[in-house]
Amino acid sequence: IPLRASAIDGFFLPGDEGAIPPLLAGEERVGEVIVTTPLRTFGGRVLAPNGEPVGGASVLISRPGDEEWSGDTTTPDGRFALKRISAEELVLAIKADGFAPLVEPAHRVMDAPEEFVLDRGRAVRLQVRNAEQEPIPVAEVVGRLPGATLFSNDYGATDERGILALESMPAFDFPLEVTLGGRTCRDGLPAAEGDHVVELPAWRSCRVRVVGPRPDGVGTLRVSLRPVAPAQGKGLNRELAPGTTDVVFDRVFPGTYGAALERVRGRRVVWSGSPVDVDVTEGGTEEATAELRNL
Repeated sequence: IPLRASAIDGFFLPGDEGAIPPLLAGEERVGEVIVTTPLRTFGGRVLAPNGEPVGGASVLISRPGDEEWSGDTTTPDGRFALKRISAEELVLAIKADGFAPLVEPAHRVMDAPEEFVLDRGRAVRLQVRNAEQEPIPVAEVVGRLPGATLFSNDYGATDERGILALESMPAFDFPLEVTLGGRTCRDGLPAAEGDHVVELPAWRSCRVRVVGPRPDGVGTLRVSLRPVAPAQGKGLNRELAPGTTDVVFDRVFPGTYGAALERVRGRRVVWSGSPVDVDVTEGGTEEATAELRNL
């Protein structure tokens, strides 16, 4: 049984690990994790380009590869202090209204307080169209920082002309996700563009075949189809009718999805099988297929 000290006073503590060897039936044992890396405070100031402090900025940190974030909000004089960490390298993300987000996927923690200068960023006119070049209204747009994919900005939705005005965008290439009708399409905003067109690919369909015995229990069997991280978006669910093996999801954007067999009772999932990846390609056939072997 692996052990790791994971949190002290609400802040994560990446570092040392211990382990408990296999236990006999009825055996009790005390596990121990020795934290050998000294704890310290990661702090500093967040400043505007003119040197003025930026109050109310969100400062978030994570261990590389982790999905959990800890954070602080800067004081009116731009200061923050994240105490009790033992990491020497962090994923760091800072965002504030009126500034482009700052991200450092491999920030080296210094012993002294540090200063971070935010950039005002650029304005971008984003247009979303379909494959026939028709404007797409009410398409939701989300931006994800490269190297910190779980840290995202929700930029809102396109207007009736399929246009969304973006402010304070970073100067580097920026991943975007456009969601329409619960389906998510990944795109990117190039560093040099002030006008960018997202052309949504044509819809595809996906067939999932359930192979083998079905799990026993009360409730309805269904197949779920969810985008694989870092892509987000709502999951799609289709009921598996008695005596059938196939479920078809139509109007799916190209991308990688995880398909899983689930049993639901009311609105609650009471059993879920292991997901399998389904690659829906843009240039391939109209229909992608996958087989679920859960039991």
